[in-house]
Amino acid sequence: MRIEIAIITLALLVAGCSNDSSSAGGDDAGTSDTDTDTDVDTDADSDTDTDSDTDTDTDTDTDTDTDTDTDTDTDTDTTPTGNYMFVTSIDVVAGAFGGVAGANTVCQTRAGVAGLGGNYIAWLSTSTENMVDRLTATGARGWVRPDGLPFGDEVSDIVNGEIFYPPMIDEFGARVPDNQTVVTGTMPTGVIGSAGSCSDYTVTTGTIMAGRADNGTVNWTTENTLTCGSAARLYCFGTDNNEEVAPVPQTGRLAFVTTASFAPGTGLAGADALCSTHASAAGLTGTYLALIAVSGASAASRFSSSGGNWSRLDDVLLAGSAADLLAGDPMWAPLNLAANGTGYLGNSMVWTGSLGIELNANLHCASWNANSSLNNGNRGRICSASEQSFDWGVVPCNVTSGNIYCLEQ
Repeated sequence: MRIEIAIITLALLVAGCSNDSSSAGGDDAGTSDTDTDTDVDTDADSDTDTDSDTDTDTDTDTDTDTDTDTDTDTDTDTTPTGNYMFVTSIDVVAGAFGGVAGANTVCQTRAGVAGLGGNYIAWLSTSTENMVDRLTATGARGWVRPDGLPFGDEVSDIVNGEIFYPPMIDEFGARVPDNQTVVTGTMPTGVIGSAGSCSDYTVTTGTIMAGRADNGTVNWTTENTLTCGSAARLYCFGTDNNEEVAPVPQTGRLAFVTTASFAPGTGLAGADALCSTHASAAGLTGTYLALIAVSGASAASRFSSSGGNWSRLDDVLLAGSAADLLAGDPMWAPLNLAANGTGYLGNSMVWTGSLGIELNANLHCASWNANSSLNNGNRGRICSASEQSFDWGVVPCNVTSGNIYCLEQ
């Protein structure tokens, strides 16, 4: 199946799609066409010419041209304009690969089972070669997930944290479970993790770095450590093509996360003011409000779903529609990009006040008017596209570390 990458595939995801089944709509199969043409020509000349021309044309056109145009364009060559990258749909054991070559074989096998074309390597660093060097050496550029949404463009972008849509899609195009652990052995900069590499993926003793598939920037590859005998998924990268990929340009409403912390005690107005300050500093027009819950109300209740969809400043959509986002549907990407469009935030916290965007306030620092240790507030995790984006834990309201999600009205 040919993949047209982001611009066509995103339209298919948002608007829905169907297979192209062409038929010959202009064919008449077995029609009996009887034309009775009675042409009475009465000429009122000086000579009385009464021409009664009765032309009965019985044209029985038996057109048995049954044009069975079965457009079965299966397109088994499914190599995209860029390269596919995916999370394996099966668990693997890092210490049982028999080396990185064995992990590469797992990727190649899974791609083949799913009908994906091309060559693949596993996102793993070894004691002798960092992943950034392994991937750079292939000469490849531009990676999209099997659902067509772009993951990252150049290798240098990826190791700089410029992740578009998180790598949470398996080889069959399905979203993996939220908070799915993936073995990587690799830091965000593409070098081997401090936990080691399970003796280059040959032993089941020791520890190794792992990432989380629904995360962006840092944590997609560096979330925690696993023992070398643990089961986890694997990231696989295609290596055949060198093509630029980017999100489809959006024209809806914008969203960003503040790079400065919000200190509870200034109320909802203080949170909105922080959003306004960051928007103005970045030259953004429009009105921006804090995506934050207060007593008796949800964060979603502050916004209308009738406007345009929300995207980050890099054109990455947060959900399939504005209504989906406000309903608490699974996010398509983390809201981890600052108002300037270049600052991708990693594992930072954000004040939310509830357990979900669509849920009424749970712990909200007295509607953000209290900054005492006697009050508590809910926080989310900026790097995540799972439920943790809004619900990562509770801290006292005198804790100052907590940014704010901001949405355009």
